[in-house]
Amino acid sequence: MAVTEIDQPALASLPWLEASKQRLLDQIAQQRLPHALLFSGPNGIGKWQLMRWLSDRLLCASPNAEGACGQCRSCLLIAAGSHPDLLILEAEKNTIGVDLVRQAIATLSETAHQQGARVVLINNAQQMTESAANALLKTLEEPGQSAFLLLSAPSAGQLVATITSRCQEHLVALPDEQLALQWLQQQGVTAELSHLRLNGGAPLRTKQFIDQQLHNKLDAFLVRLLAVVNGEPPAKELIDDAVADFPASYHWLSALLLDLQKVIAGLQPHHLMFSRHWTELQAIADRLHFQSPDWAPWLSHWQPILAASGLNHSMQWQAMLLELQDKLAQPQQPLLSSR
Repeated sequence: MAVTEIDQPALASLPWLEASKQRLLDQIAQQRLPHALLFSGPNGIGKWQLMRWLSDRLLCASPNAEGACGQCRSCLLIAAGSHPDLLILEAEKNTIGVDLVRQAIATLSETAHQQGARVVLINNAQQMTESAANALLKTLEEPGQSAFLLLSAPSAGQLVATITSRCQEHLVALPDEQLALQWLQQQGVTAELSHLRLNGGAPLRTKQFIDQQLHNKLDAFLVRLLAVVNGEPPAKELIDDAVADFPASYHWLSALLLDLQKVIAGLQPHHLMFSRHWTELQAIADRLHFQSPDWAPWLSHWQPILAASGLNHSMQWQAMLLELQDKLAQPQQPLLSSR
């Protein structure tokens, strides 16, 4: 029984997950696979694919050295989205409520319909409500024979300690940057290192970023933003795009200011998010006499304003960009001196 599905590349196409896959296969072979596993790591690196691969392997009636056979009745039921011993839970309106968790408990407590394992997957388990998390505790301790509970979260710290203490954590690490870029190229995605770094080094997030044409929006945003930094009035197109693309636009602004700090600190282009703008940033740093303001408090001040409902966001962006110009013109002044 599946509540929702996620349409993403299959595990076989994600080479950086091979080590994780082998670790899980070894645990299965040694009969040491825990009944409750927490897959942690940044979003967009394939935790979901790894969980689905493992659930398929656990439910398969004739598994092979690579995982599920893909041909037995259980595998065919999984492919059809109708396996009675598989339950996939995801958030409804940004939370996973107690009713969904009770479905999971019921699935794990029943006798397996296919005479094999019973598996529950909880994607983004950090979205469980307090009552949902509490309801799950006893099942985590005693899930039953051949019952497996697979959870995912960006980090174990986002879950309550009573949940994490009952799970074995399986950390899914970011791939090497060159491996990630090579994989993106193999997928027909022309991504730059800046695109990968802007998406936290996560290849799947980067692919989605490119597929949605956000890299083109980013390029236009940076050109117009650098014009503002150099003293030109904020263009209407810049403000319109900033509002439309928020919160990504705020992230892009933050990354550019961090790059400026790096240039002022003497770091080289390969350390920057936007190395293609090294020349412009070097000129700005020179104009500032290489004084390095800390932009973090100023950005933290503006972020909730730009995100607030009921405000004219275009006016707020314009005010922020004009203030940015003022701060760059007077770098000796505290960034929040007027607050």
